[in-house]
Amino acid sequence: MDPLPPQPILLVLILLTVFAVVNTIARTAIVAVSDAWLKQEAEDGNKSAKRLSAFLEGNSAKAIDSLELAETVFAIAISSFSFFLMYGPINEFIRNLFKLSETSFLVHIIGTIVNIFVICFVYAVIVVLVPRRVATKNSEKLSLKMLGYTKFICGVMKPFMGINSFFARIISRLFGVKEEDMNEEVTEEEIRMLVDIGSESGAIDDDEKQMIHNIFEMDDKPVEEIMTHRTEACILWVEDGIDKWKDFIDETNHTRYPVCGESIDDVVGIVSTRDFYRMLLKGNQDVKSIIREAFFIPDSIKADELFSKMQRENAHMGIVMDEYGGFQGIVTQEDLIEEIVGELYSEYDEPEIEEKEIVQIDETTWEICGSVSIEEVEEALDIKIEEGDYNTFAGLVLNELQAIPADGEVVELETNRMAIKVTSVLEHRIEKATVVVLPKPDEDEEDQEETEKDE
Repeated sequence: MDPLPPQPILLVLILLTVFAVVNTIARTAIVAVSDAWLKQEAEDGNKSAKRLSAFLEGNSAKAIDSLELAETVFAIAISSFSFFLMYGPINEFIRNLFKLSETSFLVHIIGTIVNIFVICFVYAVIVVLVPRRVATKNSEKLSLKMLGYTKFICGVMKPFMGINSFFARIISRLFGVKEEDMNEEVTEEEIRMLVDIGSESGAIDDDEKQMIHNIFEMDDKPVEEIMTHRTEACILWVEDGIDKWKDFIDETNHTRYPVCGESIDDVVGIVSTRDFYRMLLKGNQDVKSIIREAFFIPDSIKADELFSKMQRENAHMGIVMDEYGGFQGIVTQEDLIEEIVGELYSEYDEPEIEEKEIVQIDETTWEICGSVSIEEVEEALDIKIEEGDYNTFAGLVLNELQAIPADGEVVELETNRMAIKVTSVLEHRIEKATVVVLPKPDEDEEDQEETEKDE
């Protein structure tokens, strides 16, 4: 039998390509069209929107599946006809280009690879990428215009969808997958990916993207990373009395304060500034009468769980306690909200000049705050610090000293290729230090040190 002439094959290929483009536009438009817009248009009396809304109601998944199946059919058909049409000319071109014989095995291998590459490239550009971009930009108008085509494809593909689903269920059961196990759940990673895509396309602002990511990160963030440590918290003492309280509240301008009794770990409650000034207006001098019960929380709780708990309990300030009942710090609803939306300021807050925690003085010298994490120090100084029972730079220094320096004391030591000079100690805390990065020891010196250790 003589092969078909190329003209009819080319005509069929063109028709298939046109239908494939239309199918891609229809599928993309239905996926991209806004449900809110469609509902509003239907309520405003748009007949096309009403028909599309009625068709998609409870049927959108089947419509999309039908269009996807048609897309697969078109892809296979176009690839087959294109391969049949182009195989001969491409092989001829390769034979002439590389001076190969007609029977050479390389001709068929190279010809097949080139054929597949050309077909995939042309199909991806003409049938997939360009139509998708056009349909995404004009999804509202095109989704209405493509309703007739969508209904037609759903009708044509309905029996095939049933057959495919039947055999898919049978084969899936062989691998232990049941129909009830196929409930689709959107994962956190998928939502993050969609947010990133929306940000790149401009549909989602950078601020919105950051807030969404911050919400997801809250379920992994311990309260210790959010709380104000007790050494930095503003605390009222029961024994101080009303005059000291007033001076302290006027100076610090906070809404609520934890109140301690005999020691820092003896948290007796919380005082609201509003209650305090109401007490003054009434002429009452008993500060204990306005102390409210404290809301205690464990230091192991995660930020998202704490946020929900504080909302349920109508608690605006939480007292963070460790497993031994020791007072660790305080956390407020504002602290938790700031983890999502960023820093919030009131009219009483003075603008803070952000101080860098690691400042490079010259090529080998740095000024480092004690609260900086070990990972940040390693990254900034490009050194490797031995692991130990510490998380911050101050913890590393204290671990090496095995002692707590006095306030104002200057301490010098060497460790992990660093010559450290502690320049600021306040309330037994290492505030700042100057660090000089020492050169790497020669390999000979390292070998000698290892030999001396072995001996």
